Amino acid sequence: MENNEYTKEELARREKILAERREARKEKLLKDQQILEFHAKIGHMMEGPEARELKEKALEICDIWEKKKICSAYYINAWRRILSMPLKNMRKAMLSEKSIGFRQNSPFFWLYRKI
Repeated sequence: MENNEYTKEELARREKILAERREARKEKLLKDQQILEFHAKIGHMMEGPEARELKEKALEICDIWEKKKICSAYYINAWRRILSMPLKNMRKAMLSEKSIGFRQNSPFFWLYRKI
């Protein structure tokens, strides 16, 4: 069906769906940005005196995820790998564009309301 063959109601329905999709993408981008900023703050905290405690707690959470099968082994192993890196590399990995999924499944979630 050509675009000019749709009824006004069908065109209005399609436009509504497209507008809802645009809004959902906009909300997702905003949430992703907030999570990125959260992990950037964690990266800075890892330079301070609480670094060891933060890393140990994150690794404990990975262990809990694994034991209780709360999270995919893919994310657990990825976070363990990230947490084992030197600080500079860890920060780079946490803030990488490729790490959006990892940041959404973060062993630092317990800090979200604290920072």
